[in-house]
Amino acid sequence: MRYTEYFGQMVKNFGAPKLNTEQFQRMMNIIHLEGLICGHNNSKNNIVDYDFRYRQSKSLNELTGRKSPSVLYNELIKMSNL
Repeated sequence: MRYTEYFGQMVKNFGAPKLNTEQFQRMMNIIHLEGLICGHNNSKNNIVDYDFRYRQSKSLNELTGRKSPSVLYNELIKMSNL
């Protein structure tokens, strides 16, 4: 949950970022996907579902470009042009 923790820390320290709708949705999708992956990994029914894990991880990687949280956060703000 590295992106979620970083985004949360940035909001806590500096307030909500000024993002356009598209970048806000992207940030929320990243947070949601990290939550799904974490919840699945911590599930008591820990049934090995490689297809689910693969699809969610692939979606997360597409949204983040595997960038570090700080680079991605700055990119979200820069792409918002507000």
